[in-house]
Amino acid sequence: MLFEIEDEPFERAATLRLHQAMTSLSQAVRQVEDDHAGIEAFTDRLSDGVTAVLCEAVATMVNESRIGLETSFSWALDRPVADRNQPVVFGRGSQEVLQEAARHIRSLIPEEEIVLAGNVVRLHRDARDGTGEVTIAGVFAGDPDERLRRVTMTLPGAVYDEAIRAHDEFDLVEVVGELYRRGNRLYLRNPRDFLRIER
Repeated sequence: MLFEIEDEPFERAATLRLHQAMTSLSQAVRQVEDDHAGIEAFTDRLSDGVTAVLCEAVATMVNESRIGLETSFSWALDRPVADRNQPVVFGRGSQEVLQEAARHIRSLIPEEEIVLAGNVVRLHRDARDGTGEVTIAGVFAGDPDERLRRVTMTLPGAVYDEAIRAHDEFDLVEVVGELYRRGNRLYLRNPRDFLRIER
């Protein structure tokens, strides 16, 4: 559901975008509640402006109301907007669905760029050559607690071969990338600058 808002003044474009996001969010909630759809009802609408912050905000407003939430949009009389005058409604029971959607969306979004240093503790590759999955147990640079984390990533063939050698020789490695969480596991997106520190 994409609206043409690029040529609008900023204030109007922002309101149109909010309407788009709220409408799409309401549709996702109904799809889950009525059709028993999965969490993809929300993740498929990220491009419409559905975010974890929006899910949490609407969930909070629903929780503070005894009858749910109804949001209306008003448009300038000289610049009406067709088919966008209906209120956007969230039922009283939508709070839990919205909170769960927020948690899931946050788990998919990269948290930050980090530098990880540690040991290779797991290797997996389906073929003798090519990319492979590596898990490193280590600490993040700048972490004052130096807490040990296990982070999984996919490495290209030549770098994966270096990871094998580091594992076999018990060498430390260092790698840079964007950390994100999926469920209870940590992953590194776009791993780069892989360095094996020989003992």
